[in-house]
Amino acid sequence: MSKKIRCHDGEEREVYTFKGEEYYPEDKKGGFWRHAHENGEILKVEDEKGVKHEVRYYRKQFVYLLKGIYYNAENHLATAMIAKPLPYTYLAHTVAQRAYKNEKRNTTGLPYMVHTMNVYTECQSYRYSNTDVMLATALLHDYLEDAVAKGADREATIIWMEEEFGHDITKLVLELTSDEKGSDGLYEITIGGETKRVKKVDYINYKLSIMSEFALFLKILDLTANLYDANTLHRLVNRIANNVRFLVTEREKEDTKIEANWTRYHERALIRIIFILEDQYDIIIERQLHKRFKF
Repeated sequence: MSKKIRCHDGEEREVYTFKGEEYYPEDKKGGFWRHAHENGEILKVEDEKGVKHEVRYYRKQFVYLLKGIYYNAENHLATAMIAKPLPYTYLAHTVAQRAYKNEKRNTTGLPYMVHTMNVYTECQSYRYSNTDVMLATALLHDYLEDAVAKGADREATIIWMEEEFGHDITKLVLELTSDEKGSDGLYEITIGGETKRVKKVDYINYKLSIMSEFALFLKILDLTANLYDANTLHRLVNRIANNVRFLVTEREKEDTKIEANWTRYHERALIRIIFILEDQYDIIIERQLHKRFKF
């Protein structure tokens, strides 16, 4: 059964009671629902007219199941949920759409979501990264950095991400987030106890060297998607080529600076970005196939 209560934002919202617990729409437009039940549990609930709905719960949202097809709380087809439950990805897509609404990329003038979806598509194309955590991170990889640039409190945003997306996704987003550059246009890094101020290309190489396995893979996909955005910006293309050369060189060294485990999927993603640089920008990257992997 349902009743109406006044929520924390001052609005009256309909609240349903099931097994002695209450849940309510957190956002009338977004269709996300607060509740305490475990993921995947199917519930029978009644609306204010007494009509029963079969509802499957996935990570703070309800998705209606009708004739084998999932719909979100707004009765829109939830296509991402049909094949398998991707609760974080579904939520991340909505968050990204709202965050980047009406925003354009500086490099191309295209909607920002084009870049976000390019990273997502790259991520989806590898079995290694076609998981809920990785796909959601792909959609949110710039979120924290952009939110802070717009004036959001960094720590409060991190806490919110931990609550909504969990530790794994938040940790990956933090790894993919660049620090703010100084007034001199340089970034601060610390190597062997020594602090240096470096240009962005060297800062990205440093970040590549200390990232975890999954963050490094997503960063390679991000660099690939950035090439789609680069257009005629030779400075951006040359910087990405420098980052790729760093990876090509370091992955073969016994005393490599790269801390992450290097997998065959990293190798495939690296080869892909090398081919794009050669084919579209005539930039030749000297390389040899990684001796550990046969394709």
